[in-house]
Amino acid sequence: MKADDTDQEVAARLESLATERQKLTIPDVAPFVEKLYDSPRGSCGCCLHIVLDDQNVADDHVRFCVTGALERQHSLCYGIARCLLKMSKTQRLKLAMTKGRVDRR
Repeated sequence: MKADDTDQEVAARLESLATERQKLTIPDVAPFVEKLYDSPRGSCGCCLHIVLDDQNVADDHVRFCVTGALERQHSLCYGIARCLLKMSKTQRLKLAMTKGRVDRR
């Protein structure tokens, strides 16, 4: 992924991942999480903060984020959340622990 990729290009890649693959891995999703945190809206995890920052990784938590992203029309969060549903809870937790930006004092 390039830094100058448009939101539409990124959303298209996420849609492709979420629909074409049965299972996803941390390396599949991590670049999109990094792009989210680098975006103006994503500095604190945006629609996904309960998963990425608070480490609530159950399916219901991720589905809640899908709904929130749809309501806010935030395609990046929506795409990432759909991809998270293709990951195990253990993978989600590892992703949150390595790419989330929660203060762990």
